[in-house]
Amino acid sequence: MIDFSNIIIKTMKIEMYDGPLKEKLDKCFEMPTDRAVIEDTFVHGANFENWYEKCQSFEMKSSDVWVVTYPKAGTTWTQEMVWCILNDLESEEAQIELMERVPFIEKTQIMGLKKLLRSKLYFQIIYVCRDPRDVCVSYYYHHLKLMAYSGNFDEFFDLFINDVLIFSPFWKHILEFWERRHDDNIFFIRFEDMKQNLRGMIKKVAKFLGKELSEEYIDKLENHLSFENMKTNAAVNNESTFSAIECRKDIRFMRNGKVGDWKCHLNESQVKQINKWIEDNLKDSDFPYYRT
Repeated sequence: MIDFSNIIIKTMKIEMYDGPLKEKLDKCFEMPTDRAVIEDTFVHGANFENWYEKCQSFEMKSSDVWVVTYPKAGTTWTQEMVWCILNDLESEEAQIELMERVPFIEKTQIMGLKKLLRSKLYFQIIYVCRDPRDVCVSYYYHHLKLMAYSGNFDEFFDLFINDVLIFSPFWKHILEFWERRHDDNIFFIRFEDMKQNLRGMIKKVAKFLGKELSEEYIDKLENHLSFENMKTNAAVNNESTFSAIECRKDIRFMRNGKVGDWKCHLNESQVKQINKWIEDNLKDSDFPYYRT
């Protein structure tokens, strides 16, 4: 199974970002902030240019299962759910760190293909979206922990809604998959639906993947996927991986996993700004969620 969570691969023209927020990017990060802008839209790290051709020539197989998300939309949670549906959560293999069981294509740089896990299925895509207000907050803490971000939340908020962060723009990422949600091989789900009815979502994803699970196994998987268990599970919480690199140790990778945490972070002005940003981006779409 491959995790395709943060990149859309097409025939692309790549240019380095030099827009009006370049100065703010340089100010807020402790490392070089070069961004590769792909076809005037998708933003990736500058190193993408070095392995873009490998992405272009990567041979996908009909047996692949892909998990696709914008960052911090429930990626890890969905990866573990899908892997456990396709495999056995009580197996020794389940103790291998999730990043090895479900590699990120943009992190592996198309290397180490022997690690990719495949199921006996037609090429399936599971896309996960999440309220952008919660994504903004979670992505902020992600940047504090791992991306050498030294700015404040107000500055990060501006970078987020102006779509200059890595893997932006947010809405283009989501709406391309929303428009194809009726395709037989695409299953579009929301983080909020997983939180509201995890058991029901496990059953729906299993059905989509053509897997029959016993009620007993679903009981175990539902418990396994609870936030309390996920955040203490060394195979999925990534703490051991991040302990070996320079990062903020005081911020947990799996922080709280709540719906509506943005209400504790966004001020009144920011709520108005992001709500307008949502409406502006959805004005020509039938996407019904997260509108005010």
